[in-house]
Amino acid sequence: MVFAFRTYAAFAVLQSLFHDVWARTFGSSMGVGVRYTPSDVFETFPLPPGFRDDPLLEEAGKSLYQARSEVAGRLRLGLSELYGDLPAQPSLLALLTQVDEAVAHAY
Repeated sequence: MVFAFRTYAAFAVLQSLFHDVWARTFGSSMGVGVRYTPSDVFETFPLPPGFRDDPLLEEAGKSLYQARSEVAGRLRLGLSELYGDLPAQPSLLALLTQVDEAVAHAY
């Protein structure tokens, strides 16, 4: 999926546990995984009001994006591999927690 947002705030919302739970609840299943269908998941997901201009979301999203890019590049991992072994990346886990906190605050 490609989402045409221009802010890290939007990235933060879509990387949050809130969106993950929504996708697992409203997406269809594909074997043991989730099939992300935009019409069932993205189009129905209640984005926080004013999320595009939220400085907390923007900062949390930017920090996660930059750290994730750095770690994935350094370890030469794709995103599936990186997220598949998150316990080995405590710095990313901490940033994901910050993202979730910022998203909770935005709601």
